[in-house]
Amino acid sequence: MGRAGALELPALLGAFEDKNNDDRVGKALAIALLKSPGLASVSVDRIKGLLGSYSNNVQAAAEPLLEKLTTTEQAQRLADLRRSLRGGDPEQGKHVFHGRRAACFTCHQVQGQGGKVGPDLSTIGGRRNDRDLLEAIVYPSSSLARGFEGFTLVTTAGKVISGLITHETARAVFVRTADQTEVRVLRDAIEEMGPNGVSIMPAGLDRTMPADRLRDLLAYLQSLK
Repeated sequence: MGRAGALELPALLGAFEDKNNDDRVGKALAIALLKSPGLASVSVDRIKGLLGSYSNNVQAAAEPLLEKLTTTEQAQRLADLRRSLRGGDPEQGKHVFHGRRAACFTCHQVQGQGGKVGPDLSTIGGRRNDRDLLEAIVYPSSSLARGFEGFTLVTTAGKVISGLITHETARAVFVRTADQTEVRVLRDAIEEMGPNGVSIMPAGLDRTMPADRLRDLLAYLQSLK
């Protein structure tokens, strides 16, 4: 498995599709796949399915493998999108940005107009290339802007609140959640608080927005300099 190429590996994995609970097999498989030159030919979901019947020890051993696979899969996805999203119309993209469906303006400002939940995008096209802009749209948690990292708070009552910390006072922390609601949490009620590495911006716009609109949106963001 550790030497299998892109053509052989998917077929060889078929031998492991019968449910197996031998941890020695699971760990050996995870280690071998991590070294395999054909790893990019296998999806994250298939690997998760193959390893799902093993114990938590095997799941932990497979984390480096899944992380590598996710990175490889994302890179391939971005490369495919870049090829298909060239030649957009910036003017049409402006309408997408301010439209209700994408609603980018509710979180981001351009030339003083829009929300302040996310970074100001007035000159984003001069600071980011098309690949970086596309990654920020498709995988927003992969490139968090400084000052806009997501946080998770756990209260003494067991409530979990995740979002962007908009401001703080001596008595409370204010969190903007994914539904754009601002929640006030008293400091005395906070049991745990820390960064979660997850963007408040929803992922997957490339799968919910028509390709032509995404192409135009990308062109508009590139024009902001």
